[in-house]
Amino acid sequence: MTINNGVCTKVFTTQVIQAIIPEIINVNYNENGTMILTASNPSNGSLEYSIDNGVTWQNSNVFSNVPRNIVVSIRVRVKNTSCVGFLEYFTFVMQNVITPNGDNINDMIDLRGVLKYKDFKASIFDRYGKEVYKASSLQPYWDGYFQGKRLPTASYWYQVSFEDPASKKPAVKTGWILLKNLE
Repeated sequence: MTINNGVCTKVFTTQVIQAIIPEIINVNYNENGTMILTASNPSNGSLEYSIDNGVTWQNSNVFSNVPRNIVVSIRVRVKNTSCVGFLEYFTFVMQNVITPNGDNINDMIDLRGVLKYKDFKASIFDRYGKEVYKASSLQPYWDGYFQGKRLPTASYWYQVSFEDPASKKPAVKTGWILLKNLE
């Protein structure tokens, strides 16, 4: 582009480069509340990260004190652009104790946060390997009952599997749950 003010002439040039939106390709969340994000960076610019839906941004991809079992609105962008990749991510951590006594504290295992993930399955088994709960959209929680009867206080084992929404790889969570019933 040439600008001429009648006395001087100046030629200006610019280069327009298409910015490519970064993609969140992995979320590593541990039960201590640390979340580490990995994002693709096709534009090779510096990235910024947000876990509060873009309200605050930081250069580091590591976040501390992220609460368990909540939906986190992750955003990543190339600095100084409006090219933002986003992902809604549930910080799933299975609780290890339930006490279904009606006080609304640890009364059930609630799987609604991961229920809609692709290939979701969840089961709970007694110590003999008998399935005492299988998650479904009609019952996405376990309250310590099997076929309408309260199960005894004991340790139970769980397996939860789904496709991780960031990495698109299978995620399998296994472990134990102590069911403490008043008998």
